[in-house]
Order: sequence, then C-alpha cells, then structure tokens
Amino acid sequence: MRLWVSNIYEKRRKIGLIVNPIAGLGGPLGRKGTDDPKTVAEALRRGLKKTSLERASRALKFLRDIDVIVYAPRGEMGEISVISAGLGPKFIPLEYTPSSPSTREDTLRAAEEIVRKGVDLLLFSGGDGTAADVLRAVNHRLVVLGIPSGVKVFSSVFAKTPEDAGRIARDYLEGRLDETVGEVVDIPEEDYRSGSFSPRVIGTLRIPRSHLVQGSKSLEAPDEIVLEGIYRYISNRLEARDLIVLGPGRTVSFIAAKMGYEKNPSTVDVIVGGEYLEDVDYFEMESVVERSLDRPLVILTPIGGTSFLLGRGNHQLIPAIRRADWREDVLIVSTPSKIRGTEELLIDVDEPLQNVPEYVRVIIGYREEKIVRVRLTQ
Repeated sequence: MRLWVSNIYEKRRKIGLIVNPIAGLGGPLGRKGTDDPKTVAEALRRGLKKTSLERASRALKFLRDIDVIVYAPRGEMGEISVISAGLGPKFIPLEYTPSSPSTREDTLRAAEEIVRKGVDLLLFSGGDGTAADVLRAVNHRLVVLGIPSGVKVFSSVFAKTPEDAGRIARDYLEGRLDETVGEVVDIPEEDYRSGSFSPRVIGTLRIPRSHLVQGSKSLEAPDEIVLEGIYRYISNRLEARDLIVLGPGRTVSFIAAKMGYEKNPSTVDVIVGGEYLEDVDYFEMESVVERSLDRPLVILTPIGGTSFLLGRGNHQLIPAIRRADWREDVLIVSTPSKIRGTEELLIDVDEPLQNVPEYVRVIIGYREEKIVRVRLTQ
C-alpha cells in the first residue's frame, strides 16, 4: 500500500458536489434519521438550521487554493455551499435543476449527471441514506467521499469530520493519495429507533485511501461483567444527583437498567427527581435543564464503538452539556474493547461548546480509568 507519496499519481481537477439539504435535521428532535417529511417540516418550523450546507462549505474551503472545477446542482443541493466556501468562480452548474424541496430522486439524477461529467471525485454531504443513494446511482464508476452531516453516519465512506473531508479531497486531487473501497451500510430508521444496532452492508464505494476516513462502526454487545464493575464504580455518584442525563448506547442502557429503568439504546433520556423522561429532544432537554436548580450529571459513551463522543445522532445532549461542568458532571463510560486503540474522542457539533477539556477520564471498569484526548472538529 502506498500512502502520502508525492509525484506518483496524476493530479486531478474536476469534482462533483451533492448536498442533501435536510440531512441531520432529525437529530435535535430525537429522530434517528430525516426520512419522514413531517420531521423536516417540524424541524424547520422550530427554527433548526440546515447544517448540511454549512458542513459542505467547511470541507470545500480546503480546495480554494488549488486548481479545481466544481460541478454541482444549483441552490441548496450544492451551489450555496460552493459560493459560501469561496469557490464561486470555479463553479459550473449542472443542467439538471432540482425540485424544491429536494428529494431522493434529485440526488439520484444529480449523481447521474455528475457521472457523465467525468469528474475525478464526487463529494456528498449527508448521512447513510445519502450514501445509499450515491451507491445506487454511481456504484464503482467514480471515486466518492462523504462529508458527515446526517443523523445516521455508520458507513465507512465518510471522512471523520467536514474538515477531514476537505483535507482528503485536496490530497487526492493533488495526487498524493490512491484509492480503496468503503462499505455503505443501512439501519432502517424504525429499527434504529427501536434500539436495533445491526447495520446491513448494502454495497461498497470507491473512496480515497486515508487514515482520516472513519472506520466501520463496530456494534458488538458489551461485556456485562465489565459493565457491572463500571456501575458499581459510579453508583454513589448516581444516587447523589436529582438530574441525570443518559446518552445513547448499550453501555449507558446497561447502567439505566441497573438503576431500574428500561432504556432504548438509541435515545437520549432524562431522570429528573425520580421521574423518567424517554426520548427527549433538544427543546425538551433545554426546558428541563433551565427549570432545574442543579447541574445535570451527563453519562456518555463513544457512539457506536467509534471515537465520536458528541455529534453523531445525539445533538439533544447539547443543552445539558452546556450547563455541565466537565470535571464533575460528565461521566464517560466504555468497555475496554470498545475504546481499545482510540487515541482521541471527537466532538463534532455545529454550535460552540465552552470549557471542553483537552483530556478526559473514560471509566472502563471498577476503579479503572483511561485518559483520552478530546478534539473539537471546528
């Protein structure tokens, strides 16, 4: 395998871009995707931003200083992000005009037109649903790369962050990277909501070969013996708090069960004054935290066995995190196998967080902790 080798591969200069404007809108509402049009309507009615456009722009900014041509649909599906990133003079609109609001069919048709343009790299901003659409339209005809923007981002065709997507794209276009393949996986929204963590591989896509591409997300069942030790280690702190926020994940669900509550592994839940609130969204969390006289105790685990701590389908936690003291109020728990080899935990959210420490303690057993670096992606 050759990696990061200059002057071996031919430089490329034509890229395509497809933005799924509604990707990620379901996250703050506690949804496990944004498939339902009612979810989109509710999110927009409540003032949530279409962050997929901004995340695409963050990636494209890394291409401002190289010689590229960008093919993309007009409007929210590409043009706005290209111009926002400062690449307007390099933008060539597709002949195909997407509908408003855009649909899955628009993604498929735009991808087909980009294939005909013979681009060297197709960037897409969205989640697993968008990746599945790109797979259907493109298959192995192009090299592609996902800019992570959706609620479900389990496929190993995505960069770890929007900025990493920009870095990978630049190095690939400049001829410093070769290619490999990544898996596209699917978890139906209804299965994810019910707590089913069994992703199905539906195909592969050609992607640039880089350590900045996220790995496949291992969703193995946790070791109950280790989790018993974790619960014993933190039980005194749980009993002393009136407001406890439970992030998603099987590890946290195990802790909830030991406390006497049945928790869905895919939801964010709250225990306030002994009352259990299930599947709390961003706005409900904000209300609960504002009404409480106490700071919340927040229990987190890396999402889906990856290095992501915040920002992959758990945006509902942000109001609690803003109120919490990281040293006293945030408990990060994990089995050793889940965090083995993890050099850093990532926070990938679209609003600033204050006082995030450079290092955190991850509880991995009874009186066992591991120190891990934390990195904000912006």
